[in-house]
Amino acid sequence: MRKSQAELMSYWRGKVVRATVAVMLVVGGGAASAAGVVSCPSEGPQSHAVYDYRVAPPNVIRVVEAYHFGPGVESLTKAATTVFFGGDLAYTLRYFPNHHRALATLVRLAKREKTNRPRGTDRTVECSFEAGLQIAPDDGVVELLYGMWLADLADTKGAAARLERARENAPQGNANFQYNLGLGWITLGRYDDALTAAHIAYGLGYPLPGLRQKLEKAGKWRPLPAKAAETPIVGSGEEKAAERTEKAGDPKADQPREE
Repeated sequence: MRKSQAELMSYWRGKVVRATVAVMLVVGGGAASAAGVVSCPSEGPQSHAVYDYRVAPPNVIRVVEAYHFGPGVESLTKAATTVFFGGDLAYTLRYFPNHHRALATLVRLAKREKTNRPRGTDRTVECSFEAGLQIAPDDGVVELLYGMWLADLADTKGAAARLERARENAPQGNANFQYNLGLGWITLGRYDDALTAAHIAYGLGYPLPGLRQKLEKAGKWRPLPAKAAETPIVGSGEEKAAERTEKAGDPKADQPREE
């Protein structure tokens, strides 16, 4: 039975809408995330040990990074053992789901390829972050990277939730973390939170002026009063971080952006 012209138009309009939604999910990666729902496949049996990157045995880190996360992979200039960068990143993240620099590199690769599942990877960016938090729920760096990824997808609600959890789990005495946290808050238009993070970052000696300049441009920069600078007020996770020293080791965190 022949369809009328109106029926044919309705049919093809439906096809176009479905195709457009499919492209948004594959290329943008934000539709499912913006709705606050991340559906990740369950992990099957692991044939190897899985480690919290922060406390993993140094010899295991050395071996995996030597073969799959060298300078060429991290800079996205030369893959190591696979055709696509995503393959080496996926291998690294199978052993260390919360590998900070590998996750940051995955985000850069996803942005470059304009997809939330870069070639060679076995899961989406969102599911990679979820895997990292499953093994290390208190890893503030993973929360920060996740929040900044969601902010770039315009998922303001999801990004804010992640940044708040990142603040609660801020690494001790880490100026770079606070600097990038401040950049994340600026992306969401939360300037008071950004200013607090900026005061902590610069109080810990962070050298780059980008965060302060962004706050100045928005008319939101305020110097920390001298008395407060000498004696930080203990309160939020960020303020507590200002009191801590760098006993934990290297003050540089593996964050996605510096300015």
